[in-house]
Amino acid sequence: MKLINAAGEIVINEGLHALTVRAVAKQAGEQINSVHYHFGGKEGLYMETVRYAVSEWVEYNWSAYVKRNIDLFSTLSGKVKVINDLVDIHFRLVFLSEKPSWCLHLLNTSMQVPGDGRDYILENFGNAHYRMLQKVYKLIIPEGSISDSHMWAMFFMAPFLHATIFLPHTLMAPNFKMSETKFFPRLKSYLLRIYLLSLNLPSDLDKRK
Repeated sequence: MKLINAAGEIVINEGLHALTVRAVAKQAGEQINSVHYHFGGKEGLYMETVRYAVSEWVEYNWSAYVKRNIDLFSTLSGKVKVINDLVDIHFRLVFLSEKPSWCLHLLNTSMQVPGDGRDYILENFGNAHYRMLQKVYKLIIPEGSISDSHMWAMFFMAPFLHATIFLPHTLMAPNFKMSETKFFPRLKSYLLRIYLLSLNLPSDLDKRK
């Protein structure tokens, strides 16, 4: 774990191009041979670092989400609950994760560079996640086009993808404590309202009862 953390810190501070066996060994205070022993070299270390960084996203069963909650799509309140649940899940994975701050940054960085890292993320998380969001859109708006489902999936993910770029650096800011900020509950409420309105769902369902 010491070498993986060192690799992640190098990526967030210096970029993916700076990730070398020598740099990681120096950052971790280990011998170069230890990197080769545990990971076989730079590529092996990089892939293990990617797997660790996205493990929470991979472990969540995105493919089964719709099937598991299919009954909710039969009622208005159920559809609202689906969107509320999705916002909760994404906030937990992005803003409330207990993993090191570099994990989000590595997820975003790896997706920008063609290679084994991006392939792993797409195959084990990205594709199933994207299809799930499209399915949710079509179940809520059956008359919507495939193009609209693509746009909505992208629209849903946009704030969270944006956070993977800038949040890691914020988390490392001096004296910053996630537990002390009151901004995230307001952001969560705002995003939920926007997502519901984008699907023609009421954002004030509780108030109507």
